[in-house]
Amino acid sequence: MRPLRLTLSAFGPYAAETTLDLEKLGKGGLYLITGDTGAGKTTIFDAITYALYDHSSSGIREGSMLRCKYADDKTPTFVELEFEVHGVRYTVRRNPEYQRPKARGEGMTTEKADATLTYPDDRPPVTKAKDVTAAVQEIIGLDYNQFSQIVLIAQGQFTKLLNASTEERSRIFRKLFRTQRYAQLQERLQAEASALNQQRTAQNAKLDSLLGGLQFSPEDPDAEALRTLCAQTVPETALSLLDTLTARQAAALEEAGTALQATEAQLDTVQQQLGAAAQAQRLAQQLAARQAELVAARPALDAARAEADRHAGDAAQLDALTAQVTQAQSALAAYDTLDALCRQQTEARDAARLAAAQAQKRRTQLDSLNAALAAAETELAALANADTRLLALQNRSAQLTQRGEALTKLEQRLADCQRQAKTAHKAQESYRAAAAAQDEARTRQNTLERAFLDAQAGLLAESLVEGAPCPVCGSTHHPARALLPHTAPTQAQVEAARQAAAEADRQAQNASAAAQSALAAANEAKTSLRRDAETLLPERFTAPEGTVPLTFALMTNVLAEENTALQAAQTDCKAQCQQAEADCRRKAQLEADRQAEADQVAYVRPVDCPFLEPFPVKFVTGMLGKQDVEYPECQDTAGECRDTGSGKPKFRASEVAVYKQVVPDDVEHVGS
Repeated sequence: MRPLRLTLSAFGPYAAETTLDLEKLGKGGLYLITGDTGAGKTTIFDAITYALYDHSSSGIREGSMLRCKYADDKTPTFVELEFEVHGVRYTVRRNPEYQRPKARGEGMTTEKADATLTYPDDRPPVTKAKDVTAAVQEIIGLDYNQFSQIVLIAQGQFTKLLNASTEERSRIFRKLFRTQRYAQLQERLQAEASALNQQRTAQNAKLDSLLGGLQFSPEDPDAEALRTLCAQTVPETALSLLDTLTARQAAALEEAGTALQATEAQLDTVQQQLGAAAQAQRLAQQLAARQAELVAARPALDAARAEADRHAGDAAQLDALTAQVTQAQSALAAYDTLDALCRQQTEARDAARLAAAQAQKRRTQLDSLNAALAAAETELAALANADTRLLALQNRSAQLTQRGEALTKLEQRLADCQRQAKTAHKAQESYRAAAAAQDEARTRQNTLERAFLDAQAGLLAESLVEGAPCPVCGSTHHPARALLPHTAPTQAQVEAARQAAAEADRQAQNASAAAQSALAAANEAKTSLRRDAETLLPERFTAPEGTVPLTFALMTNVLAEENTALQAAQTDCKAQCQQAEADCRRKAQLEADRQAEADQVAYVRPVDCPFLEPFPVKFVTGMLGKQDVEYPECQDTAGECRDTGSGKPKFRASEVAVYKQVVPDDVEHVGS
């Protein structure tokens, strides 16, 4: 930015309209304004900064204090600056609020503060003080504080830039050299890196939580690998171990499925044996009926014996009867053998029924346990992220606590800022009182000095002696001596007034310095407060159309609203944390229950039933003693007949012969 022309009217010490052609200074870019104290150097700075930013260069004098006290009431107060930025010329005109004569009638009226920015092209001018200030900031690229630090530097102000904090200087140079996009890129990269770090931390926490929740028996075949996995903290190694364990568990699951199929096959065999037992029961019933017929035939046998006794002399009849008796005795022995076999068959049938009942009971228990395991797995799947959710909620609670501490600090900063503002206001009041006392002392000094000078002739006349020469004209005759006014001050009074004026000047300077220091401290505190507020609450103090003005009332209301919202968020977060902790406890309980139910499943597997020996032969219909007997499972009818599956002995050939004698020819028995 290069100033070209500056026009001042009734501004500061310039009572009339004055124009400074700054374009004659050239394009060197660096200008030095020098002069005696009170020559108006600061006024030029004030005029430039006031025209651009509606502030004086020192920041102490406000717009209403800049009107010249010696200007005519009809002379308007304004500052007009023509300046150049990147080869484009702009003109800004601004006037403070001041009193002027009414256009009609008598008396004074208030001229409102106003500003206008004119473009060199066809764009309409910008009006209103705030809009003009915002437009100037956009054109130059600097705000008032930055402009005062690096472009227009008053005496003693350059050290502020040198002593500014690194953050402040970085902000100034970033805006000066337009490097905001690099800062935005850096912030975006930092945000992405932070998000990735948070994601990695969450994944590691979830992995640690899952590994820490592993429970296993010391007798587990994979106990060593599981201990290594629980102690492992490197994700890559942990994943490799998990893959290995998963493969082992899949193989174990496949073996368990094979065992289950084998158990089901055994259960089918038991059911087939139960069918064979039922067939044996029917056979036994038929055998009992034949035994009853045999018992009924005993009277005939007895009668035959009696008849044999009566015919003892008849040898032929005796031999026949003897043969019949022998045959009957053989039949009785066979019936005894069959009776033993029936008892064995009954015992086998009872054992088969007991085994079937036990198998059905255990199958029912197994189904119930499988259903409980499935329900537990479903609930565990729903609670899988309970640990991660609890960790996230704990982090959220910590963040809310930090935000509460930040809000408390911000409230303290607001209280300090309000206190410093009150101190600055009191210092300004003290300065105004001291300035009024200074004006009064100066007025009294000037009045006394003028009266003392006016009374010099009278004082000199009092010292004249007739005949002695006058120290002024040399005359020795003094016919018309000047009279000394009775209101003439003495030399001591003048000196006292001069000392009082000097003391008033000193006090006014001290009050001015104190007011400037207090106001600077208050402004710095307010700037720091705004910076902290924008950092903590950017959404409340920044807007697309510009910066939101910061007032103590607004800040108090915002802090009250934020504290209320924070308390609500902390209450909700606490409730969610309690629910997450309950979910974690439920998850641990479900995992323990799942292990116990898995052990019960292993215990309740169907047991093998004792081998039930079925009837091994099939009797084909025919006449007793004449039918053919088939023995498909018996290799030798003269020896033992064995089961082809287990090799256990079933019936001997003698027992089969008994069957041939007692089993009726219209019954078919099938052994399985």
